[in-house]
Amino acid sequence: MSVQDTQPAHQVADPGGPPVEGLTSVTPGLSPSMRRLAPVATGAFTALATLGIMWWNPGDTGFPLCPSKFLLGIDCPFCGATRATAALARGHLGRAFDHNALWTAMVPFVVAWFMVWVFVAFTDRPMPKVSLPRWVWVSVLVALAAFGVARNLDVSPLTRWLGADSVSI
Repeated sequence: MSVQDTQPAHQVADPGGPPVEGLTSVTPGLSPSMRRLAPVATGAFTALATLGIMWWNPGDTGFPLCPSKFLLGIDCPFCGATRATAALARGHLGRAFDHNALWTAMVPFVVAWFMVWVFVAFTDRPMPKVSLPRWVWVSVLVALAAFGVARNLDVSPLTRWLGADSVSI
């Protein structure tokens, strides 16, 4: 075990220095360069995938990409997320909400989490731990299920709007 593995990421000392008792690295066994490579590679892959989705219209094929849409004919909570991502990449916020309101609302949180990950990786600090009470997780699951049910109901203009069906972006 190296000295870096026994000290917190934000207090990595000179390899010749004494180890700190009881403290471990956030990612034991990974060098600082590998800890930095992970968010950079993830960001590069995500950017390339988003550009590809932006140029290729996911709605053009007529073939649903979601297994639940293909097999059961219903929208899962994430149906339309690919088309919503393409619309966001093109700057069409309204169309993105039309394809998948849930995913469009989640994107800022995903981007913020990614930025924290990059900051943590490049400053050698530990990743902040988020501890939410059980009721929050239950509420998120109930909201996800309610969204999945509501977007498949055809009883009002609002529920029809929540569905992922759209001719093109």
